[in-house]
Amino acid sequence: MVDNIINAKVLIVEDDEVERISLQSALETNFLKVSSVGSGAEAENLAKEENYDILVVDYGLPDINGISLIRSIKNILNDVVPIVITGSSSIEIAIESIKIGAYDYVVKPLDIESLLKTIVTMLDERDKLIDGRGNLQKMVADINNAEFLVDDSKVNMIVLPNNELLKTNKKQIFKFFEKLKNIKIFKRG
Repeated sequence: MVDNIINAKVLIVEDDEVERISLQSALETNFLKVSSVGSGAEAENLAKEENYDILVVDYGLPDINGISLIRSIKNILNDVVPIVITGSSSIEIAIESIKIGAYDYVVKPLDIESLLKTIVTMLDERDKLIDGRGNLQKMVADINNAEFLVDDSKVNMIVLPNNELLKTNKKQIFKFFEKLKNIKIFKRG
């Protein structure tokens, strides 16, 4: 298992107590920090108290549809990645799950090894996405302090604070950065 699985926090929402306890036990055996509840209301309360990485939700909960619960929890925890589990292999549920951002759609009975592989892959992809978001924020911060050399030629230069040169064209410069502040733009000639 990769390092990121050791610190991952999982919230299981499953109304069948035997399945919930079995899944929680299996995930905890693999170093995951797991909480589990039997209803959507309990899940929403926990999501307000704890920052979860993964949300494993049964589609057929007694108090709320699993898809509706995912929407609600994603409003609380922006970066949580949901996995939908269900006893029904319905194409409509699968499509609905993917549309709301579920990473996977798993039909019961659960194959724990397969679910763990899915979680590891998902965490790797999520970490890459978060790293990319951080790099983009750093790049925007650098660009806020960049100097732009714009003339009437087709290719213009952007000089970043670390003196790195980027080539672009004038339309791209103005279109992409028109909303940023503190940018020095120099026009030659």
